[in-house]
Amino acid sequence: MKLDEKKLYQKNKIGYNLVLIFVILDTIYTIFTLKNMAIDYSIGIFIITNILLLMVGFLAAVKLRVYSLKWSYLSILMGVVQGIRFFFIPHELCGQVKMYLSLVLLASAVVVFIAGIVSTIKSNNRIHYINENNISEEVLS
Repeated sequence: MKLDEKKLYQKNKIGYNLVLIFVILDTIYTIFTLKNMAIDYSIGIFIITNILLLMVGFLAAVKLRVYSLKWSYLSILMGVVQGIRFFFIPHELCGQVKMYLSLVLLASAVVVFIAGIVSTIKSNNRIHYINENNISEEVLS
């Protein structure tokens, strides 16, 4: 079996693993940020945002594993959203805690963004190979 043919049956482990790393990093960020936040309405917004990001992150990991192009684009968008969240880090955090949590947040943004880029490239290459060789989707199932 040629290397290109292997792409048809192998799972996208890189994209999958990178998104799972994003989920872990975002969970760490959430736990330590909530520990230091004041209790007011902003904590509810923070929790809802994190629940949505983690849910979409887990779903993206599963879909990227099977080369879903739409979810690759969504992973890139998640990286952008995480990058924007950097500018909304709660003011209650200060000193080294804020610095470490900022690094964790930025690392999670970079990881999920890279997962999206890598998965987009792999998915496009796979689609191109399928179309070029007239391979039916029924054969791949």
